Amino acid sequence: METERLRSSQIQAERTLEARERSHRQRVKGLEEQVATLKDQLGQEIRKRQAYIRFGLRNYLVSWFAPMAQLIVNEGHHGFTTSLFKVLANVILVHKFWKLQRMAISYSRVKNMLARS
Repeated sequence: METERLRSSQIQAERTLEARERSHRQRVKGLEEQVATLKDQLGQEIRKRQAYIRFGLRNYLVSWFAPMAQLIVNEGHHGFTTSLFKVLANVILVHKFWKLQRMAISYSRVKNMLARS
C-alpha cells in the first residue's frame, strides 16, 4: 500500500516535471522567435535611417554648395575658402547631431525593451 502511494506520487511528480519542461521549451521557442523578429525590425530600421541620413546629408550639402559656387563667381577664392570652412563646420555639427539622435533612439528602445521584460 505504501509502495503504491509512493509510486503514484513519483509518477505524478514526473508528469508535473515533464509539463514544466514542455512549457519552458515553448516559452524559449517563443522568445527566440521574438528575438528574430526584433532583429529583422532593427535591421530594417537601420537601413531606413541610413538611407534617410544619406539623402538628408546630400540635400544639405547641395543647399550649401550652390551658394558657394555663386560666391566663387562673385568674390573669388577667398570667399569660397571662408564659406567652405563654414560649410564643413555645419556638416560636422549636423553629423554629430544625427549621431547623438541615433544613440538617443537606440537607448530609448533598449530601455523600453528592458522595461517590458
